[in-house]
Amino acid sequence: MESQNHLGDLVDKGYIDQQTRDRLGALAETALEEVTGLMEYLESPEALRNARRARERRIANRHLRRGRGPRTTPEPNLEPNPEPNPEPNPEPNPEHEPGTEHEPRTENPEQ
Repeated sequence: MESQNHLGDLVDKGYIDQQTRDRLGALAETALEEVTGLMEYLESPEALRNARRARERRIANRHLRRGRGPRTTPEPNLEPNPEPNPEPNPEPNPEHEPGTEHEPRTENPEQ
């Protein structure tokens, strides 16, 4: 394992003593065993079943997380002629917006 090799290098260079290396090596071995167990679980049929159940619960409870009721079709606008916005937004002009200090785009003559 790579971490064991690095621990050996640390002992060789005098950064840690053998007792510290043994303690850290045991921790690294435990971590490797735990990660291996997690990987085996994640590849198991049990994990697949649990993931599906969790996904179904998330989908079923999505409306609760968003703070609203279950999704329904929107009601149509019953006003015969809604009034238009008296002050529509002006068309954006990227050449005059703040933060766009670059040159205007030109067409590529190579196309």
